[in-house]
Amino acid sequence: GRADLQTAAVVEPNRAFFYSYHGKALSLEGSDALARKDLALARQIDPKDPTPWLYSAIQDQQTNRYSDAITDMQESIALNDNRRLYRSDFLLDQDKAVRNANLAKIYQNDGMTDLSVREATRAVDSDYTNPSAHLFLADSYYALLDPKRVSLKYQTAWFNELLLANLLSPVGGGPLSQFVSQQEYSKLLEADGAGGSTDTEWRSGGYVDSQNSLFGTYGRLSVGVDFVYHQDNGDRPDSDDLRKEWWWQLKYQVTANDVVYGLLHTREQTGGDLFSNYNNVSLNTGLRFEDKQSPGLALVGWNHHWAPGSDTLFLGGRLGADQSEAAPGTSQLLLVRDPNYFYPGFIEPAPGGGIQYAAPELRDSSAHPVSISAAGALVYSPDFLRNISPFLGEAPVTGVYSSTFDFATERRLAIYSAELEHIWRAHGNTLIAGARWQDGNYDTSDRLDLEDSSLRGFFASPAADQRFRVGFQRQSEYIYDYLEAASWLTVIGGVSFDRLKRPDNFQFPPLDGRQTTKSRSNGKFGLVMRPARWVTLRAAYSEVLGGVTFDDDVRLEPAQFAGFAQDFRTVISESIASSVVAPVYKNKGVAMEGLLPTRLWWGATYTDLHERVDRTVGDFDVLFLPAFPAGLGILPAGTPETLRYDERATSLTLNQLVGSEFAAGLVFRRIQARLDDRYPQIPTSLDSLADQQGTASLDQLALTGNWNAPTGWFASVELDWYRQRLEGVILGTAASATPGDDFWQGNVAVGYRFHHNLREISVGVLNMGNRDYNLSPLDNILEPPRKRTLFLHCRAAF
Repeated sequence: GRADLQTAAVVEPNRAFFYSYHGKALSLEGSDALARKDLALARQIDPKDPTPWLYSAIQDQQTNRYSDAITDMQESIALNDNRRLYRSDFLLDQDKAVRNANLAKIYQNDGMTDLSVREATRAVDSDYTNPSAHLFLADSYYALLDPKRVSLKYQTAWFNELLLANLLSPVGGGPLSQFVSQQEYSKLLEADGAGGSTDTEWRSGGYVDSQNSLFGTYGRLSVGVDFVYHQDNGDRPDSDDLRKEWWWQLKYQVTANDVVYGLLHTREQTGGDLFSNYNNVSLNTGLRFEDKQSPGLALVGWNHHWAPGSDTLFLGGRLGADQSEAAPGTSQLLLVRDPNYFYPGFIEPAPGGGIQYAAPELRDSSAHPVSISAAGALVYSPDFLRNISPFLGEAPVTGVYSSTFDFATERRLAIYSAELEHIWRAHGNTLIAGARWQDGNYDTSDRLDLEDSSLRGFFASPAADQRFRVGFQRQSEYIYDYLEAASWLTVIGGVSFDRLKRPDNFQFPPLDGRQTTKSRSNGKFGLVMRPARWVTLRAAYSEVLGGVTFDDDVRLEPAQFAGFAQDFRTVISESIASSVVAPVYKNKGVAMEGLLPTRLWWGATYTDLHERVDRTVGDFDVLFLPAFPAGLGILPAGTPETLRYDERATSLTLNQLVGSEFAAGLVFRRIQARLDDRYPQIPTSLDSLADQQGTASLDQLALTGNWNAPTGWFASVELDWYRQRLEGVILGTAASATPGDDFWQGNVAVGYRFHHNLREISVGVLNMGNRDYNLSPLDNILEPPRKRTLFLHCRAAF
């Protein structure tokens, strides 16, 4: 009687899953129908068991029934705790994390992108040690990356989640590929074998973006190879971009509780002027860059699983890159410095009258410390350059000029990194503690050749020819605590301590060989409240000290906090500020989301993000001193620059399911950005651009409609509206000359999914109205297409 019914309730959903799984893998005709019959029987026998709802949602997803899949997966989550009699609280949270991660994927399939990200962060909150949750969250961040890799806002969060996913998952727990986020419950039917995937999009105008993977599991060993190819010919002269990346991954199950992980990443990227600007013009048609990372990353990880919810992770290895950039006609600042600053430290009164060098080695030198070459350029002795170096870039500025140079610079970095982290979860409390150590060097060189021949007698030849090796070191310690104070309330607290030694200026020629140090402690606090089943409130405050380059990406410390990204490569648009070093972030955020009985999802988010950067940029010091044969010499130096960026973003999202095949969405965002860019040494009376304040207010509205038929056919329509208003001065241009823009764009696509959703082909048109635009990059958004674009998208897994 009752025992037979309970047995049937367990057997039927698993037999249904067997039919569904093998119907996908072997194309057995009728398996889907058999699966549906047994799942319906299982729900009838025990309507409060979450398992048949879970399997039903997976099958609906595979057969293009996304609305039904969402309904079934939500019911499975709602019934999750009904298995408390058979499973511990820890296992119940693990079950919920798996369900949330798969629900996030279904939301994404149905065009609900923002909703999918929220669900992915909820999966991580439910079980921080669940690899599937981290993997899908990584996939969500990857979708926000700039294809040109100019805007790197979410680079750190993406790679952090990817590393956690790979370290936490066991061998056989899913494909070892960064592009296969949907694990499809293959670990329920573990078997050795190989697989692969390809995802490629072609666009008119010479655009190709392709992601390809091969992976396999053989006993206690998993391997994976990913290849990324990105080519974009650009939409203006010298804006081409070519990137090739290889990811080699290996995982070995040493013991039942120990997993070793290895990663090797190589990258080659070449291109021209990829920076965005208001008028979309090439600012320097001769600019070329090259980035070689061979390898860029060579990492080894280890995970020791002590008990359910208790893991110790280690990540160590080497980071490396060779980067070069060259451009003619580059404008450089010439700053006239007050000569009185050099008395009496560098030049002093002579005993018999007149003046002399303060340093004995210059005063007593048989050869003049400064001479003139046969070509008419200045020649400096090593002693002269060593003694004048502490005075460069320090004297008050009394005049501001500029000149153009043909410049070339090279950078080579080699950094060794090691991090140890422990995750402990018990009795509704999750504790994350760790420490990170990084050490290495930056080898840089630059050459600047003056293009104005009338000034050649005041410069060396070349004007700058420098080579420096400067050390880099970082030590970080952190601790985070996620306390489930009540079934509806999680309180999060954390603190981190960072000490960073870095090169002062290795990016903006002329360079310098100095090292600067920064230390700070960072506080973090957050809340996650679920007062009702369908309502969630999140709030967070965090402080972070960023890194120098991609050293900040290689980390296990959480990069997202209470559902908000807390660490970035940079938030200031690199099109405006180029790369930044050691930024300090202060981020406040609050969000509320929920679901109405009409199957309407709603969400509202507000973030207040601040980024602070203090750096040195290269210039040439103009010195009127008797040390020079003509009384005037111009030497490479540097001047400080401060960047203060504030971004307030408000967003509202609505997603509505209509029937069993249609979904509609609305997203509204308002981004208000302000950048204060100051050169403290330069008086504004000499150059008004030494203190710029620019603001940009951008409104975005996206209206989407998605149709998914059980036959596999699907279609989507999207209407996007942009309105930007500018004030102040941005990149030296007054807002009166850049009034902003107000425009609409429309995109359409139609396609077909088949073979249990493992294959897809679609075609469409982006920017149907062929509407170009003028947008300032200050708001730092991904640029929409500038002209009508046809695309073909193909996806396949095997």
